[in-house]
Amino acid sequence: YVEDITILSNVVIPLENRDNLVLNFSMGLLGIIVFLFYTRLSDVYLEHRAENYNPKTHLPNYHLFQNKYNKGQFKQIAIWQLLNLSNSFSDLDDEELLLKQIAKSMREYTSREVKIFHIEKEKFVIATTNLNESFTEKMKELSIKLDHQIEVKNELYYVQAVCAVSIAQNEQQCAQIYDNANVVLNCPNYMTNAKVVCYNPNLHQRNLEDNILHDLKQAME
Repeated sequence: YVEDITILSNVVIPLENRDNLVLNFSMGLLGIIVFLFYTRLSDVYLEHRAENYNPKTHLPNYHLFQNKYNKGQFKQIAIWQLLNLSNSFSDLDDEELLLKQIAKSMREYTSREVKIFHIEKEKFVIATTNLNESFTEKMKELSIKLDHQIEVKNELYYVQAVCAVSIAQNEQQCAQIYDNANVVLNCPNYMTNAKVVCYNPNLHQRNLEDNILHDLKQAME
């Protein structure tokens, strides 16, 4: 037994229905394209944040700082070193909250022209693109602000912070101020006498050279 098969070869779709069908298809295709575009844009944004910003404080990280510093954009730099952060917390969430509090204080005591970077877990950088006579004084005011107990989840914590300031007097020195500030941090004799210390080549560079010679003599003995 063979069943009769009827083939409809001449199906006529009204013009209005065809226009609606094309429109619906086009809108659907456009929606897919927009969705894919924004998904990719979101991925690029997240990659940029992960590469250039600290996940705890959401401040620019060392990678972004290094990019700007290598271009000679900064005239003044203050490196803030937290000395006892690692031994203060058993709960990483509390540590993150404290870092955010410190970052907030830095924002409050600096102007919009100042750039703040969280370059390491225990190290922040505050930098300016222009020379500002009150920069060092602002760092001293910030030091007084940070020299207090900070409340985190009803617990009081005290984090000792020291600051090394380096200022470029000309364009050539812009490439040296970060290293100069680190020289100050590596001279503990000077950092114990004050919370904020400005780089002085006659003192700090000489002290660094003396320390290197001392280490070489000890290594040779």
